[in-house]
Amino acid sequence: MGLRVMTVELVNRGKPPYALDGCPTVRVLDDSLEPFDVYVSHGSSAISTIERFDAGPTPLTVRPGETAVTRPTWRNTVTDVTATPATASPA
Repeated sequence: MGLRVMTVELVNRGKPPYALDGCPTVRVLDDSLEPFDVYVSHGSSAISTIERFDAGPTPLTVRPGETAVTRPTWRNTVTDVTATPATASPA
């Protein structure tokens, strides 16, 4: 319950190639742009079994006009039912 997946695309609109190596860095912010206290891990095995999600990143070069895609996965988990829920506006 509460499993979320979103697609993030990086499009190289510049002229030089753009090298990627590893997992993207994620920072979750609230409406005031203050960071949430969240734990970020790599891979989905801790929250779900999703085919091909745990293959791991591979280095790649995104040439001009090309696109790289990642799919962050998370669980929306409430840890304190007495606290006011945190909110954040979509970017």
